[in-house]
Amino acid sequence: MTPFFSIIIPSLNEEDNLPVLLKSLANQTDLDFEVIICDCLSKDKTREKAVSFKEKLPNLRFIQNKFENVSAARNFGAAQAAGQWLIFFDADVDPEMNFIKIIKDKIAVNKLDVITVWNRPKNAKLSGKIALSLANIAMSLFQNIKPGANGPCIIIKRNLFLMLKGFDEKIVFGEDFDLIQRAWRSKARFKVFIRPVLYVSTRRFDKEGLIKTIYKSVKALVYQLFFGPIRKPIFRYEMGGQYYKKNKLSINKKIMKNNTQAAIKYQTSAGGIVYKKLPSKSKSKNYLWLICQHSQHKGWVFPKGLVGDKDQAESMETAALREVKEEGGVQAKIITKKPIVTHYQYQWQGVLIKKTVYYYLMEYLSGDPKDHDWEISQAKFLPAKQIKKILTYKSDQQAFQKALDII
Repeated sequence: MTPFFSIIIPSLNEEDNLPVLLKSLANQTDLDFEVIICDCLSKDKTREKAVSFKEKLPNLRFIQNKFENVSAARNFGAAQAAGQWLIFFDADVDPEMNFIKIIKDKIAVNKLDVITVWNRPKNAKLSGKIALSLANIAMSLFQNIKPGANGPCIIIKRNLFLMLKGFDEKIVFGEDFDLIQRAWRSKARFKVFIRPVLYVSTRRFDKEGLIKTIYKSVKALVYQLFFGPIRKPIFRYEMGGQYYKKNKLSINKKIMKNNTQAAIKYQTSAGGIVYKKLPSKSKSKNYLWLICQHSQHKGWVFPKGLVGDKDQAESMETAALREVKEEGGVQAKIITKKPIVTHYQYQWQGVLIKKTVYYYLMEYLSGDPKDHDWEISQAKFLPAKQIKKILTYKSDQQAFQKALDII
């Protein structure tokens, strides 16, 4: 069956980011798409990690070639595509689980040829928020005057893309802006949407700094407006995941040398694994389970937080109920007095955090998950099958299985 979308992803040394994107694609509520990864001979584990998703994404193809640049990789992918529409994603983006469904609905309602969406930062750093906010506002304000789209996401009719002969491979920077401009001049209908949600990496802002990044963007925009496409470098702009790892190893070695005995901090958290009963005529029990997506690290988790965070005298049970209300937006009651205990550890600012989490099995009483606090980007009730599929961390997966065994 011919897919509606062909998702094309250029990659170069993206072993850390590409699996995040592929996991989000595997978890889409609408799977009417194929995935074509055009890799420029990555030297890390990009290939191995991508190929490992073939079971979850049967229509995934991983193609390796010595592509001259990102435009060449995208064009090659488009030439292999079968979908009516092409979605060009950067390897470091993370779409919400309804992304494909929402885009398909917008295509059905609106007579459009080219689409892009707002870019939201993966982390909470101010530099990324400022830069992406400015870019989003500019895209929306000028979409009917001098339209443009950022490289992380361009959605275009396949026939239009082929008619335009794809991305201009001689352009060294701003190939995305050029494509949209040529489409607009051909009378293509273009629209910028605030939703669906697309998280993008702010790693370039984090590495180069906000001022330098904005300077490059403004310089490129001015050049394109007055002189046309950028066919010769006007500043240094390295592509690929390896750019962001440079100096990381030497810095880590220096930290280890200066901190031969790292500080260790122990933390205790409490939370809830909350179920909601659904009416069922059969004797078998039918439940939905509460899950949250963290607004900073974007992981899908159960609501939890530090015990004594607001009241040092609070009990484990009180803390768990409080976190369910704050992060999950709902009131619940504890079903089992004995909690499910998990352990994990991570590094934070040179300190080794060793955490113990006490999860209480709870039953939903009232409230709406949409009333969650700022730490959570979205909260919802889902069937157990979907919960198992999207839970990000192994410790939560193990805790959920124990909850299922209890109930």
